[in-house]
Amino acid sequence: IRHHFKLRMYGNFTPKLSNKTEITYAPFLKLSSSDFDYEDTFIQAKSMFSYNLGRAFYWDYIIKFERDDLQAEVYQISADNTTQTFRLRYQFDL
Repeated sequence: IRHHFKLRMYGNFTPKLSNKTEITYAPFLKLSSSDFDYEDTFIQAKSMFSYNLGRAFYWDYIIKFERDDLQAEVYQISADNTTQTFRLRYQFDL
């Protein structure tokens, strides 16, 4: 079982530049002993910087770091993964 603890922070640097950051910490709980296994902990840090280009268009830069030992063991990949994304976003109301 994993318990997820999240910290979310939102802020504006300028009227056109904003940031959304989320940090997740999820230790693994062993059911047999009811103890946390800190060797198998999921950690994720994600930050998105958005720049308002005008009207409803935004230029986003997203950086995400993830450490997951369980996923690394199951899929035979690296436990540490970092992704960077650039995107052009149009925001509208439904």
